Amino acid sequence: MAALNVVAIVANVLVPGAGLVIQNLPQIASFLAGINGKCDQLSVNEAHFQRVSDRLHELLSQLTAMETKGQLPSVQVVKRYSELLESFDAFLTKYIASNFLARLLTQDTVLNKITVFHQEVDELLVVLNLAHIAQMTDWRAQYDADQQIEGGKWTALLQSNRLLVDECSDARKQREAMMRLLHSMQHSNDTTGGSQKQQRQLVKQAFQTLQRLSHAPIEAIPPWFIPPEDVSVNPVAFARGATASVFHGMWRTHTPVVVKCFDTSSSCERELDLWFGLRHPHVLTLYGACHVGARPFALCEVARASLDQCIVECEQPLSLDEKLSRWLWEAALGVQHLHGQNAVHGDLKCNNLLVTHDGHVKVADFGCSFHVKDAIRNNLLPDLSPLFCHSCGSVVQKPCEDAPSTHLVDPLPSQAPSLLTSEGSTTTPVEVVVREYGYALKSVTEESATDDTKDDASKRRLHRQSLHLSTSDVQLMVANDDVDSLANLLVYGRGPIQERALQALHNITSDATKLVASGVIDPLVLLTTRGATPTCKELAAAVLGHLAFRRADIAATIRNQGGVTALLKLLRHGTFVQRSFALRGLAHITAVDAASCAMVVADNGLAAVYDMLRGGSGQLLEHAMWILANLSDEADDFALDVSVLPPVVTEVEDMSYDQQHHALRLLANSIGVLPRKITVALIPVLVTMLRRRQHTHVLVQALATAAYISDEFATQV
Repeated sequence: MAALNVVAIVANVLVPGAGLVIQNLPQIASFLAGINGKCDQLSVNEAHFQRVSDRLHELLSQLTAMETKGQLPSVQVVKRYSELLESFDAFLTKYIASNFLARLLTQDTVLNKITVFHQEVDELLVVLNLAHIAQMTDWRAQYDADQQIEGGKWTALLQSNRLLVDECSDARKQREAMMRLLHSMQHSNDTTGGSQKQQRQLVKQAFQTLQRLSHAPIEAIPPWFIPPEDVSVNPVAFARGATASVFHGMWRTHTPVVVKCFDTSSSCERELDLWFGLRHPHVLTLYGACHVGARPFALCEVARASLDQCIVECEQPLSLDEKLSRWLWEAALGVQHLHGQNAVHGDLKCNNLLVTHDGHVKVADFGCSFHVKDAIRNNLLPDLSPLFCHSCGSVVQKPCEDAPSTHLVDPLPSQAPSLLTSEGSTTTPVEVVVREYGYALKSVTEESATDDTKDDASKRRLHRQSLHLSTSDVQLMVANDDVDSLANLLVYGRGPIQERALQALHNITSDATKLVASGVIDPLVLLTTRGATPTCKELAAAVLGHLAFRRADIAATIRNQGGVTALLKLLRHGTFVQRSFALRGLAHITAVDAASCAMVVADNGLAAVYDMLRGGSGQLLEHAMWILANLSDEADDFALDVSVLPPVVTEVEDMSYDQQHHALRLLANSIGVLPRKITVALIPVLVTMLRRRQHTHVLVQALATAAYISDEFATQV
C-alpha cells in the first residue's frame, strides 16, 4: 500500500457536485501505516520522522471525527493535507535510500526539513480551528528532546567506526568521502546553534577517523567542487555521448541545471579546470562539478536547444537570416574569449553551440579543449576560422560559401567579417551585436550610434553581467565591502543569485546605515511581494526587519517606501515560513516607529497577527505578542481582541524571558479592558513574578493599573 499515490487517493475522495466524501480515509490510513514502516527502518533520526508521522495520524483522526460530525473541511484543506503526505513520504523514501555518509552530511538539512513539516502541520491545525491540539503537543519541546537522543546515536555510530569503514571499503570511496567531509568542514557556517554546532563536530569526527584509518593524504578542494548531496538528478538521460550522459537536475532544491555525468573511465578534471575558468556571456556557464565517486558529474546552465536544431525549427526564412548572423557572431565572441584565455575548443560544431531560452548562443562541450600558452596571440596555430566555417557548414552552408578566411583571434574589426554576413539580411552582424551586446564591444559602441540612453545601456549591462555570477563572486563582493554591487544584484540578478545576495546582506545588516544609503530598501520591498522564489520573499522580509532593528529613522524610511504594506501582504497571503519572517520584520519595525503601528491597525493587519498568535509557539508566539505590545503602546485606535489573552495569561510564567517581557507589556496596557475573571486569575501570577525581581517596571505598572480599576483588585494586589 505504501506505493499508492496519496494524491490519487484524495482525488478519488473528491466527488464533483457532492462536496467532500471521506469514504477512502481508511486507504489514507494504510498509506500512513506504510510511512510508519519506513520510519522503523531508520537507525538515526527515527524519532524525528516518527514524530511528524504521529502528527499526520492525528490530523487524519481529526478529519475522520469532523466527517462523522458532518463538519467537513474545504476541498482545498484536504488537498493541502494530501500534498503534505506526499511530500513527507517522498522525503522519507529518499532519505532511506541514501547511505551513511550522505545522511551524515545532510543532517542539518534534514532537521530543517523536519521543522518545515511540523510548521505545515501547525498551519493545517490553525486552518481547521484545531490550534489547541498544537498547544497540547508542543512539538518544539519534543523536538529538542528527540535531538538529544539522535545526537547520542550519531556519536555512538561514529565512535564504533563500523558504518564508516563499511561505506569506505576501497581507496576510491575513501577519497570521495574525505573530499566531501573536508568540503563540508570548510563551508559550514560558524553559527552557534546547537544542531549546527553538533553537525560540525560529527563531520569533523568522521573526517579525523577516516584519515586515521586510511592514512590517505589530504587533497585540496577544487574551487568548482559541489558535493553529490547538493544535487538531485532525473533518472532518465535526454542525451548521450561517447564519454558522458546528460540529465536534467536540480541544484540545492531551487536551481534547474543540466547534469553531465562522465563515464568512470574518463578523466574529467582537466576539462573541468579549463571550463570553470571561462566566464563569458557566450560560453556555457559551469556552476560546479564533482570529480570523485562512482560517477563524476558537472552542473551547467540549462539551454533550449543546439544551434542546428534551432535553425531547422525556424519557420520564417527572413527571420532566420537575421538570427543566423547574430548567432554566428555570438559564437565567434565566445570562441574569441577562449582564445584570449589561451584555450582551443578542439570540437567546434553546431551541436556544441547551444541556444539559450532568451535566444543567444553559447559555446559548450570542452571535452576536447586544451590550453596552448601564448600560441593563439602569437599566431603559432593555424587559422581557426575555416574550421569554424566548416563546422557550421552542414546547416548554414550558404552564409559560409565563398567566405574568405577570417582570424577569430580578433573578431571585433571595424567592419563585419564576411564569414558572418548572411545574404538577404537587412541588419548586419555588427549592428545586431551593438544593439544586443554593446557592453561586450566597447570599441565598437564608441563608434556606433544607438537609440539606447546611457542609463538603459547600464541597466542592460548589469542584468547580463549578473547572469554569470556565482556564490564566490558574491562572497568577493562581501569581502570587498561592495554593498552597491550587492544592491544591484537585487534588481538585476536572477532568483538564485538574488537569494545569495540577500543572504549576504542579511549577514551584514549591522552596518544598516550604509546598506540603506546604497538603495537596498526599494528592491527589498519589491522582492518581499514579487520575489522570483519563495526564499527571496523570506530573505527580503528578514533583511527589512534586521535593518529596522532599534533604528527609528530606518524603520520610518522602510514605512515610507512601502515596506510595512509589503510585509502585511506577505503576512496575510504568504506560506507559513514567509509569514513567520514577515511577522518578525513587523515586530522590529513597530517597536521603533509609532506610525507603522497605526498602519498595521488601519490596514486590518491585526487578524493575521492574531492567527499567528493562536497557532504559534516559540519565536512565532514571541513576535506576535511583540507586535501587539507595540500597538498597545503606540496606536491610539488599537482595540485588542481579548479572546486571544487567556492562553497568554495561563502560560506567561513558563515563557522565555523575551516572551514574558512582551506578554507583560501587552497585559499591562490591556488590563483595563480584560474581563473580571481573567484579571482575578492574572493578579496572583503577576505578584508571584514580581517576587522574582524580573520585568519589575512593567509588573508594577500592571498591578498599579489593576489596583486603580477597583477596590476588589486593590485588595487582591
